[in-house]
Amino acid sequence: MGILDLFGKKDVSKDLTKRIPYLVKYRFSPYRLLANQNNSVRLFLAIKNATGEPLMTSVVVKVPKGLGFDQACLSQAREIRIGNLSPKEEKEIELDVFGRIGTRPAEYKVLLTAFSHYRDYAHILNSESKKVGLRVV
Repeated sequence: MGILDLFGKKDVSKDLTKRIPYLVKYRFSPYRLLANQNNSVRLFLAIKNATGEPLMTSVVVKVPKGLGFDQACLSQAREIRIGNLSPKEEKEIELDVFGRIGTRPAEYKVLLTAFSHYRDYAHILNSESKKVGLRVV
C-alpha cells in the first residue's frame, strides 16, 4: 500500500511510459508540391490518445530547408499545444506547408512528433515521432 493509495490516487506513470501514447495519422492535400513555384499543400494531422488516461498534448512539426510554414520559407518548425486529450479522443490539426522558387524536385522528409506532458509543457513524459515524405515534382 503506497501513500497515494490513502488519498484515492493511482500511479499511472509506468503505464504511460512503457507503450506508445498516441496514434498519429496524416495526409497531404494535394498529394505533392510543385517545384520552383510559390505554392503550398495542406497537412492534415490527426492525433488520437491511445491510453486510458487524459494526456496534456503538444505536437511539433519540422520541415527541411526549401520548405516552410510561411510563404518566405523562413519558419521550419511549428509547435501546436493541443491541451488535454481525453482517453480515446482524437484531434485534427491543419497546417499549410509552403514551397518557394528555390525548392527543388525531391522527396522531403517531414518530422511529426507528438509529446505527452505532465504538470506543464516544459515537462515531457513520453513522445512519438514519425517521418513522412512530401514529394516535390
